[in-house]
Amino acid sequence: MKKIPHDPNEIIALVNEKDEVIGKATRKETHEKGALHREVFVIIQNRKNEILLQKRKDNLLWDSSSGGHFPHNQTYEEAAIREVFEELGVKIKKTDLEKVAKEEIHSTKIVNNRIVEIFLIKKDFKLAEFNIDKMELEEVKYFSKTELKQMLKKENQTTGVVAKILKKYFLVNK
Repeated sequence: MKKIPHDPNEIIALVNEKDEVIGKATRKETHEKGALHREVFVIIQNRKNEILLQKRKDNLLWDSSSGGHFPHNQTYEEAAIREVFEELGVKIKKTDLEKVAKEEIHSTKIVNNRIVEIFLIKKDFKLAEFNIDKMELEEVKYFSKTELKQMLKKENQTTGVVAKILKKYFLVNK
């Protein structure tokens, strides 16, 4: 049976500020209570330093390459591997994942308090290799860093969280 995108009854881990599991609840209960939980974000970057983003079907905004909530009994790495496969239809290995950061993020538009682990995958996937989940995604596209900076100057192009992550970790001048 196929996984329901954004299943409100999916059991996810509740955590404290130290990212220690303190319980579990459904996704719906977690959001209703504003409880702190775990999510994973994956950014795919090709050899040209272009970043893959996905356009969500639910809000038509560009978001991380892959990611989201995950079952209480998975690690961040396992969740990243599963999310990439479910959303993008490509298999990756744990060794493909480069941990970028872990941070606590709070969203108020939709109550969503979470600790997010952010991973980078440096791999040359061609767009034709992706078999995207059409229930969840409208499309995927690579963007140059210049294109991303221009996009982020406009409103309602990306989710707020991906805008923050891109600016903080991927579009900084190093």
